[in-house]
Amino acid sequence: MCTWSRSNPLGSNTTDAIVLHVYTGAAIYPERFLYSISKFRGILSEADQKKPMFSGEGSWGPNSTQTDPDLSAGFVPRYYLSLWMSGIRRGYWYAWSSWEATGGLWSPTAMDYGHGNYLGCQHFDSKTNGYWCTGAIAYAQTVKWLSGANVVGWTCPPGGCGMSYKSYLGIYTFDISDDTGYHGEIAWDNRQTSPCRNPQCGTTPYLAPGYTTQWRDVKGVIHQGKPTKIGAEPILSESFSRRRQLVH
Repeated sequence: MCTWSRSNPLGSNTTDAIVLHVYTGAAIYPERFLYSISKFRGILSEADQKKPMFSGEGSWGPNSTQTDPDLSAGFVPRYYLSLWMSGIRRGYWYAWSSWEATGGLWSPTAMDYGHGNYLGCQHFDSKTNGYWCTGAIAYAQTVKWLSGANVVGWTCPPGGCGMSYKSYLGIYTFDISDDTGYHGEIAWDNRQTSPCRNPQCGTTPYLAPGYTTQWRDVKGVIHQGKPTKIGAEPILSESFSRRRQLVH
């Protein structure tokens, strides 16, 4: 089905939503597709630009692109936050149980990174009788961070947020709130690389918002006080909220 033809709108007239496949593959930075999706929107007709856009499937692509289980964990929230910043209404990860091929987040057996394995899967899940990989744990935390939250806004490196193909490296922030008075800021610096020596997977200086009383990492650990560093694994600086504490 074609929606791009401005001279022949028949495809557009029968289309309710625009669906993409969003993979990064060898380009391990999910923030790069902010520009690609922006350019794609630009070739759509005015009518199609107003339609909801979904990612029908996507992930880092082949598991062989993964070089560090901690960076795999950091990739997952960055991927979904990048989708959100791109205006993608829904994003479907492919594929949760594809430990042997693409986007693997789960394995039927415990798996250590190395020796031909590209994932680290050590967290036993009794419901599926298998093992969550580091990316799955980060996926669950991302859901918890964003469930019930309102998006306040975000920031990107200068020239980033889809404005330039080259300007995707640097510091990102993503601010949320809810109706209880809760405030939070997710922050990361995608320039940091392995090995990860702290929960943030990086040492970029970071000034947490004034409301911060605690912060969370992608493993689900709550740290008291304000963080002072960020890196390739996003962290959530937040004010204390009883409602969100119970949710988590």
